[in-house]
Amino acid sequence: MMINSKGILLLTTAAIVMTTALPALRCHAQVAEPAPTLNAPAPIPAETPEPKKPRKPRLALKPSAGIYLPTNDKTRSRFGDSWMMIGITVDYRDEDRSKDRLQFQFDGISRKSDSDYAAIFPFGFKYTHRLGMSRAFSPYVGGTASLCIANIRSLADNIDTGFRFAGPGGSVFAGVNVGMNVKLEMAYHMFPSFKSFDLSGLSFGASLQF
Repeated sequence: MMINSKGILLLTTAAIVMTTALPALRCHAQVAEPAPTLNAPAPIPAETPEPKKPRKPRLALKPSAGIYLPTNDKTRSRFGDSWMMIGITVDYRDEDRSKDRLQFQFDGISRKSDSDYAAIFPFGFKYTHRLGMSRAFSPYVGGTASLCIANIRSLADNIDTGFRFAGPGGSVFAGVNVGMNVKLEMAYHMFPSFKSFDLSGLSFGASLQF
């Protein structure tokens, strides 16, 4: 079979067209392919603040001072109308905001008049019930149960006991918390009669908390 010059020209043209068009078709196929879908980044969670750590429980000391007024006529006439009273309350301080507290209480009450002297030292437990929960102004009531040590010297009665156990005692009181660290309190103390002297009386005082 003989191929003339016109046929050779057609075959050559077709080969050139095929050679040129094939890469273009391949590029078009690559461009037409959809780009892979990228996952959206996960949202960053907001930081949660750490909860406030509760304050560790600790012992709190509450010193107090005030005036003591015996209610017995014989005691007042022998030793005086107004006595000095100091004390300290030991409390277990924590985050507990309950209305009821049990504490340890120690008081010293004394008066010296010339050569005569009288003192009583009650120590025991103090129960307090708060009537309100305000931090600024909170009234409360309560009572104490204690044991007492006393010392009385009265030359007119020929008495000089030294420090001796006087028996059980107690008190009832009412007061108010002013702020977080100050207390104002009024109490009636019931003490046993000691060597014919009734040492019961009223007290008015203030205390601080550390």
